[in-house]
Amino acid sequence: MDTDAADPYAGTPYEGSPEGWWTRYGGALDLRSGIVFIPPGADLPPCPFPCARCHAKGKR
Repeated sequence: MDTDAADPYAGTPYEGSPEGWWTRYGGALDLRSGIVFIPPGADLPPCPFPCARCHAKGKR
C-alpha cells in the first residue's frame, strides 16, 4: 500500500498489506493468514468459472 497515505486497514489484520491483484479493487492481504479482503461494492470482473448459483442470480 502507499506508505504516504493513511492505511485504511490500520488496526486490522490487513494493516500494511502489500500491493497485489487486490489493490485495484481496494482490497488488502492479511499476511499471516493469506486471506484477501475485497470491500463490499467493489467493481470486480465477472467470475471466469460458471456455476449454477451465479447463473440463478443472472450473473456471468
